[in-house]
Amino acid sequence: MKYLRYILTLAQAGFILYLSTASFSGEPMFPHADKVFHALFYGLLALLCLWSLRASHWRDRSGLPFIAGIIAVAYGSGMELVQMRLAHRSAEFGDVIADAIGAAFFLSLAALFMRSSNRRRSSTVRGVI
Repeated sequence: MKYLRYILTLAQAGFILYLSTASFSGEPMFPHADKVFHALFYGLLALLCLWSLRASHWRDRSGLPFIAGIIAVAYGSGMELVQMRLAHRSAEFGDVIADAIGAAFFLSLAALFMRSSNRRRSSTVRGVI
């Protein structure tokens, strides 16, 4: 169970790699569906990266959300470079923007959640003492 966070992070990265290199045909489900999916999948990747980084032994954890976001957006940029080389895919700068928006949104939600859970935990501890 110790390595579950790393396995899930790598599985998400692998799933994104598969989706980024596979050939899809047909109409999108709704307008701008690919941008919404980019934001969702890379937002989830950023969250999983943050979860994995929090298991590290870094002393200053305040920069971990930023690092997780950079990792997710860098991976997205790399996937766009891969797509440039594929005949059946095309690279778009808008996809990298959607990746960054998704990562920032999901990491912001995680920061709010962690802040509120820390407040609840500290008030519970104060009430006990």
